[in-house]
Amino acid sequence: MTRNEKEHLASATQGLERLFDVYIENYGEGSLLEALNGLTGYPAAHVRKLSRAASRILADSPPPPSSTSEAVLLDLLSADRLTMDLRLRIRSAKINLDHPMRVAVFEIDFDNPNFAHIRAALPAGHSVRFRDALALLMDVPDGGSGAPELALACEKYRLRCGVSDVFTGGENVSAQCRNAFTAIAFAAQFNLGGYVYEYGDFRFFDLLSSFDTPRELFRYMHPVLNKLRDIDAKSGSSYFHSLHCYLKHDANLSQSAKALFIHRNTLNYRLKRIEELTGLALGDYKTRFALIYSYHIAEFLGLV
Repeated sequence: MTRNEKEHLASATQGLERLFDVYIENYGEGSLLEALNGLTGYPAAHVRKLSRAASRILADSPPPPSSTSEAVLLDLLSADRLTMDLRLRIRSAKINLDHPMRVAVFEIDFDNPNFAHIRAALPAGHSVRFRDALALLMDVPDGGSGAPELALACEKYRLRCGVSDVFTGGENVSAQCRNAFTAIAFAAQFNLGGYVYEYGDFRFFDLLSSFDTPRELFRYMHPVLNKLRDIDAKSGSSYFHSLHCYLKHDANLSQSAKALFIHRNTLNYRLKRIEELTGLALGDYKTRFALIYSYHIAEFLGLV
């Protein structure tokens, strides 16, 4: 095959791929020629030839394999991209990916005799066993997150569950499933209580885990944290913990003092003392942001 022939073949292949994409989007809504109206930049004669070629291919090809929604979901959770075959199988299985949804994964005993009752108590959606967990692709109500229903079921049956962000589109399913598993992993790493863990709460930690070695993270921590730890070790104060609590409660003095079991005036004194010792201005947004992510790094490294 000559170079020109290869180039023409590659061009024709790309054209067919675009044709099929358009056809799939219009599947069941008209003929192939009507679907071709979505193509632009092609001479009419070429479009007709492309249409006849595609029609022959579709006529000669066997129909996509029929499969249960579980089998389709299993492939969807594993796929890095949506092939034409998988798109057709998704449509055939009546899995709607064009609305807000989330992926939830549950640590569950599949041999539990009450498994059917447990599954029935979970939010509606398509589910399948995946990586020794139950993966659920669930719809998200308008303006909601689906989390309350999950929490009730997980608390009742003591299920640990990781939940992805809200998303739309089949291309995101695999990545969001990985995020749901990541949420469970971090919850175990930090020895957290409760049952439902949302990936959004661990997004920053997931970013930190991309570093090759934990030692690299030390240089991103604000030096004030180490200074406060040293002061506490020498004087018996609790500046490090008090500042952490204050930041965790969105700089709310009353809530922070309540969590620390001290009077708000006592906390206010500690914060002013921290400013004097460090030269920080805790009312400054950039300063608080730097301290917050530094405490997150400290948590990730097990220093808190």
